[in-house]
Amino acid sequence: MGHRVMHIVTSGYAASVGETEQTRTLAANTVFGMMSALGVAPRPAKVKKVVAVKHCYCQLLHQAVVVRALELFPDQRMKVLTLSNGGQETDTADLIERIQNSPFFANTNPEFVMELANAAVDRIFMPGDLVVNEGEVGNSMFILLNGSADVYVSDKSKDKQEKGQVAKKHDTQIKQMIRVGHLNSGAIAGELAMLGISQTRSASIQASTLCVFWEVTQERAMNILDRFPEERQLFSNVIVQNLDFTVTGRLMNLNLFKGFDRKFRNLLALYCERHAFFPDHAATREGENGDKLWIMNSGPAQLQKRGFKVKLYTPGTYFGSDNMLGISRAYIGSLVAMTVCHMLSLSRASYLHALEQYPSKTLHQRLVKEQKKQAVELKDMLERVAIRKGVWQRYQGELAGGGVSNLSDNELVRRLVKAWYDHVRIVRDKRLHDTMNHQEMLSRIAGWKQKQDDAKKRIEHKTKMKALIKRNLLERGPLQYLEEICGGAFCPRLDG
Repeated sequence: MGHRVMHIVTSGYAASVGETEQTRTLAANTVFGMMSALGVAPRPAKVKKVVAVKHCYCQLLHQAVVVRALELFPDQRMKVLTLSNGGQETDTADLIERIQNSPFFANTNPEFVMELANAAVDRIFMPGDLVVNEGEVGNSMFILLNGSADVYVSDKSKDKQEKGQVAKKHDTQIKQMIRVGHLNSGAIAGELAMLGISQTRSASIQASTLCVFWEVTQERAMNILDRFPEERQLFSNVIVQNLDFTVTGRLMNLNLFKGFDRKFRNLLALYCERHAFFPDHAATREGENGDKLWIMNSGPAQLQKRGFKVKLYTPGTYFGSDNMLGISRAYIGSLVAMTVCHMLSLSRASYLHALEQYPSKTLHQRLVKEQKKQAVELKDMLERVAIRKGVWQRYQGELAGGGVSNLSDNELVRRLVKAWYDHVRIVRDKRLHDTMNHQEMLSRIAGWKQKQDDAKKRIEHKTKMKALIKRNLLERGPLQYLEEICGGAFCPRLDG
């Protein structure tokens, strides 16, 4: 007899045999296996087997059909849940109240839970069904309304707690897994996938009893979270907690601090703050004073200048290094999250404190010098891109806001020409500065070459004198040496 099906005797006779070998006749239109099909664990000392007394015809109803029927006819769902709960009646209001009293939703706005209920799709799973499978792509979150489920990860995980076996779809293959958690009513799962932090499921969830889940997609959840800032902060904390293990690795591999002592970078990982930003939320604002370095750990963000998108930042990149090093006071642009982003911030005070613990004056000076140069180049690039996009969007008639679209063409041209003139003047001054530096360098090189030539001449003269002295002393004698040195003018006469 199948463990996940309902049997209906449509013709003929059958007999059920109990644990005590007591038999019971099953006539036509008799139903057995109903509790298994409804996901209720079979009771002990009941039916052991069912045998045909004579030729009979049976119809089978699988659990999957029951699940589909319950999804199509939600008004019948409570009857099944009542059977699953051992006869205790449950209604929708009780389920929602149970969700609100769960640890995760305990301090949330009741309207937020109702919004989730209206946006969610009901999913029903029988015991043994996989709710999600590890490694699968998904972008939805599950909230357990009724029942219980177990969480499993592959046996490669280091967090070994309890081994078990999880059946895949249709029980065609058994995969060795490790049980790492248990879900009860009010628990959530798949929140990182829903928030876009993880593209695949990090664990498998298997229903241990008849389960009813709310499934909320990313798009609907984001629309709801935009209207509930306190609940949005709750999910931000979830992101920060789940990604905390990646912080040390990100700081250790950051190119900005390449060459610094390993202990120094470990200390920075302890000092840095963790943040989660939802789409269109700004970590920094253009012109706002700040002394923090912002490091992208997960998700993309864009840098905006005068409302224009001018640069893309991806995981592993950083912004505001000049502010952290004290080179600049105000941020040159607004760093805005494009999706849900996990960012790390490091203040100037934290950086200096770590530098006191592990001094590296040479590396610090080199870092400041490099970041000064990069800050000038970035500022120049942002100005060029912002001006170019402003001209283009004005030409296309797309520029709006700030009263700019109401300016006359003459006034707009005057402003653009002035901005362009200022930009050209900056470029000209930079070129003049570079030319002067180049000429100064050439002058230094010429002076160095002249010194080398003079030194070479002095060395050649000394070498010649040494060779002359050696030749006269060894070959021609001291008198000949004096005669050549003095030229005969001051040599003493030896003829009396």
